[in-house]
Amino acid sequence: MGNRLYFALTKLLVRDTIELEINAKELDDMTYVCSNIRGDFPRFMELFKNIKFNDDDIMYIVGDTIDFHEQSMPLICDLSMRSNVYPVMGAHELLALSMLKGFDNMLKNGKKPDSAYIEKMNSWMVNGGKTTFDGFRSLDKEMKEGVLDYLSEFAPYEEAFTDKNEYILVYSGISGFTAGRELDEYKPNSFIDCKKELSEAIYFKDKVVIIGYSGGGDKIKRIGKNIIMDCTLDDKIACLCLENNKEYYV
Repeated sequence: MGNRLYFALTKLLVRDTIELEINAKELDDMTYVCSNIRGDFPRFMELFKNIKFNDDDIMYIVGDTIDFHEQSMPLICDLSMRSNVYPVMGAHELLALSMLKGFDNMLKNGKKPDSAYIEKMNSWMVNGGKTTFDGFRSLDKEMKEGVLDYLSEFAPYEEAFTDKNEYILVYSGISGFTAGRELDEYKPNSFIDCKKELSEAIYFKDKVVIIGYSGGGDKIKRIGKNIIMDCTLDDKIACLCLENNKEYYV
């Protein structure tokens, strides 16, 4: 009786151990997509905690990483140290890069801004850019250069793959899309043209297009083969796991 109980318990223990190893393996190398962090570094860290993000996982950020909230610079500095996080250029990054480069050049050269720059800067300030600009101004010279270099590296689009699907990740869609045309043949602005109809256009029959911004939304939406991540109406960060389609909101 004692031996049979021992062997039965041993068998259960081995089975449970195998199941735990399988479950742990299933959690490895997960691919996540989010968008519209908008400088909310604490909430982004909360998202990482919720999804148990680790060094084996990959995160794509599909635009509007910065502006609005107070922590754009700490967020950018943190992301720049992560080799498994891939940001895509959005409208706010593109404008911020232009404004911050101009400001940095003026500091170095002692030149005054022209009227066009001032007008563009004022527009950015009232559309979320003030927090990013203030954070940039507080950095030392070396940190400023690092931020500008990092923002310059944001890709106009990314490609991701799982066992089931191939994904194209863009900010707002693909303006002027032509079937059969290679993605690297489009100008970078083609992926940042913020027309709402771009998020609902039909692009590929065999690929899923993930779009970061569509003019405002409150949850992840699926339209045809497009997935729209925009939750800016509720000021939420949405995140999608590509392996199991699980949605997260913070």
